[in-house]
Amino acid sequence: MLRHTRIALDFDDVLLAAAQPFWEFCRARGRGVEWRSATRNLLQLMACEGDQNRDAARALIDEWRAGPWLALHEAAPPKSCVAALAKLCACGAELHVISARKPHEAALTQRYVDRFLAPYIRSVHCTQDKARVCAELGCTVLVDDDPQQLAAVAQSGVEAVPFGKAPWTCAFRSPVRRCNSWAKLVDWLTVQVLVVGDAALCDELLRAGVSAAEGDAHDRRVPLLVSADGNQCWLWRGGLSARRRWPRSQLVALLAPK
Repeated sequence: MLRHTRIALDFDDVLLAAAQPFWEFCRARGRGVEWRSATRNLLQLMACEGDQNRDAARALIDEWRAGPWLALHEAAPPKSCVAALAKLCACGAELHVISARKPHEAALTQRYVDRFLAPYIRSVHCTQDKARVCAELGCTVLVDDDPQQLAAVAQSGVEAVPFGKAPWTCAFRSPVRRCNSWAKLVDWLTVQVLVVGDAALCDELLRAGVSAAEGDAHDRRVPLLVSADGNQCWLWRGGLSARRRWPRSQLVALLAPK
C-alpha cells in the first residue's frame, strides 16, 4: 500500500547527484567551502572565504556546465534508484519529475529521463513554482533536497519529504522524517497492512484501495497491524508496544491511498 499514489520527485540531488560532484570540481580548483558548510546556492558554494569576485565564480560555473555537468547526464542512475522507482510503480505510484531547473535545461533533463528512467516517470516539468505544478498534477507529496522548495510546497498542503545527505537537507526541520537513501524512501512511502480477525473490515479496506490480508498479529515483520473489536480497531505501528484505538471509519480514512 502507498501513502501517496501521485508522487513528485526533484531532479538534481534526488534523481541525479550533482551538488557533491560540483563541490569536488570547485575544491580541485582551489575554490569553495567545506562540504559541511555548503549551501544550496551555487554562488555561495563557489565563493572562497572573503572572495566576492562574482565574475570569477561565474567563469568557473560556465566551465563546470560546459564539461563535467554535461558528463553527469551520460551516467546511468544508481541501481538503488532504479529499483526504488520500479517498486513504487509496481505498487501503483504515478511518478512525476518537478525540477527547479531553468526552462532552457528542460530538454537535457527530458533526454536523461527518456534514456534512463522512461518506464517509471510519467512527466517532466521545470519550474520555480513546484507547489502550483503539484496541484495541477494532483501530486500530494514532493521528494526534494532543497529546504526552500520543501517549505514552499508544505505551505500549500503538499507533504514535503527531505531527501539525501547534503548539509542543507540535514539542516531542514520537517514533520516528515528525512529519507537519506532510496530504500528508506520506499519504506516510508509504502506501508504493509495486516488485518486480523474481521472479514467485514477487510472488505471495507479493500473497497477503499488498501491492500489487506488475514495473518498473525504477532508477526513483527509487518510494520502496520490492524485488528478489530466490534466497531473499534487496534492500530499498531512499529510493533505491538505503540497502540492506538481507532474507530472503523477513521481507520479506513487513515489507510486509504491519497
